[in-house]
Amino acid sequence: MTWATRRGATPVWTDQARAAGLTVEHVDERPAEPALWERLHPLWLAHADDLRSQRREDRARNMLREAHQVLPALPGSARVDASHRC
Repeated sequence: MTWATRRGATPVWTDQARAAGLTVEHVDERPAEPALWERLHPLWLAHADDLRSQRREDRARNMLREAHQVLPALPGSARVDASHRC
């Protein structure tokens, strides 16, 4: 699973995994991922008409909604991948 959090914040994924009956086995930090989305989401927004014409309408709408929601939260964020075991 991929998790997003604020840099320096106490991670919650261990408690959430435990509540779901899972154990976190390994966590990989992904420091470059927020920068990728900081480049990609503005491109989606700038080319919204192209997205609508080249993708299904529902897919384009979801991509643009994601860009509007996620882009403001990216500065200062951190991403990790966590491997879980039942």
